Amino acid sequence: MSLKTGSIKEILLTKENLLEKSLLSSLSKSTEILTSKQGWEHGINAILKDLGNTTKVSRVWIFQIIELNSEYITQDYAFEWAAAPKYVQLGMPVFKEFKNKIGTEEYRELIESRTKGEWQKAITRTLPDTYLKSTLVEQKIKSMLTIPIIVEEKLWGVLGFDDCEREYDWSDTEIALLQIASFFISSAVLQNRLSSKEKQLNILQKIVSSGSWEYDIRNKHLLTYSEIFSSNDKFLENKHFSLVDFFKFVHKDDRKNLLETIIEFFSGDKEIFTYDLRIENTKGKYQWIEIIGALERDSDRNPLKLSGIVIKVDSRKKIEIKLKKEAETDHLTGILNRRIFWEKLDYQIKKSENRNNIFSLLIFDIDHFKKVNDTWGHSAGDEVLKHFTLLCLKELREGDSFSRVGGEEFALILQNASEKIALKVGERIRKSVEQHPCRTEGFEISITVSAGCTSYKDSKINSKTLYKITDAALYKAKESGRNRITCHSEE
Repeated sequence: MSLKTGSIKEILLTKENLLEKSLLSSLSKSTEILTSKQGWEHGINAILKDLGNTTKVSRVWIFQIIELNSEYITQDYAFEWAAAPKYVQLGMPVFKEFKNKIGTEEYRELIESRTKGEWQKAITRTLPDTYLKSTLVEQKIKSMLTIPIIVEEKLWGVLGFDDCEREYDWSDTEIALLQIASFFISSAVLQNRLSSKEKQLNILQKIVSSGSWEYDIRNKHLLTYSEIFSSNDKFLENKHFSLVDFFKFVHKDDRKNLLETIIEFFSGDKEIFTYDLRIENTKGKYQWIEIIGALERDSDRNPLKLSGIVIKVDSRKKIEIKLKKEAETDHLTGILNRRIFWEKLDYQIKKSENRNNIFSLLIFDIDHFKKVNDTWGHSAGDEVLKHFTLLCLKELREGDSFSRVGGEEFALILQNASEKIALKVGERIRKSVEQHPCRTEGFEISITVSAGCTSYKDSKINSKTLYKITDAALYKAKESGRNRITCHSEE
């Protein structure tokens, strides 16, 4: 058997089934129109014109549905091609965003049929004397065909063919071909929506540095469209990541909490996801971003996709971090303030009770600090407080919390530390303070410090009581001659 070849044009030029072949030719032109990027309105009008000339009807029109509920339908006569001026209806006030009550069973069935994606055809003369026939007669329509335009599984509008001269009975093949035309129009609607969203995104990007992203939950695949991952500052690039690869760009201090937040989000009922984190860009620098996403679910409410936008928030985060630091730290020494100390202590007690681990509390008080202020002045006293702070910070581990809780009183929370360990830390601090006088404005001010120490392990006491016990140990140290540490167990 030899291979047969040929062109579409040869088929279209044959005389068999001329209307069907003309419709195929029209559909081919519609494809060219949609891919030519000549604009939404121009493209739709060109398609309607071609369909009208091909089918020889009086007019081809599109109703766009503005609102549809159980009681009313609001439509707009959005597009029209007419074979002659006498058939033109576009622009008539009666067809401008008109609202109809769904009052009759016939009209309700018509709307429901279109919602299901079903076509409708009629020869006016053969219809029963109802609302539909009177409407067609009023418009001098002898036969008509309507095909719903479905966009994203919803009824967007109706493609209609009115013949005011013939009682034309459309064949199944013709209807099927014209339904393909409605699919092209649906594609044009989607294309216009995407174009509008792209314009909105471009406007947003001009206002704030931003981009879009989409995470496919089933295959754990992330697609980003953001200048953060673009090597060229002038053009955005699509970047594909597995979730593991994406986390390599996340700052190490943000990874754990981000993952926990994502897991918690997917296991809950929330639909909107927001999170601030630091991302490494193509230049190797970290920058703060805010990710905002909406969750898409399947019919069984299982999560499918999470998609949204990403916005650079470096300036906002700098302000937030500054305000947070001002709210949490002591303005003179830069360490945690009294309010945050109590939060840390409450948290540490709760953590100790839940995990059955131990921690210790040290309270320091600079000996004879009033004498320093009286002798050298308050500015010198401030220098002494900062000097003591720096000496203490050199002895601390990561995770320990150091706070200024009063004028010359400081508190230190040591994680996973027994009383024995806390005593060693306290002794190192005491000796360091004794051996390193504060030098300021040419003066050398020698100071010493006293401290109280308490270890906590499943003691079932609150933070206030723990502080009171430790403060009592500090008072004992002062009573015993100062420049020493007293533990609660010793007292």
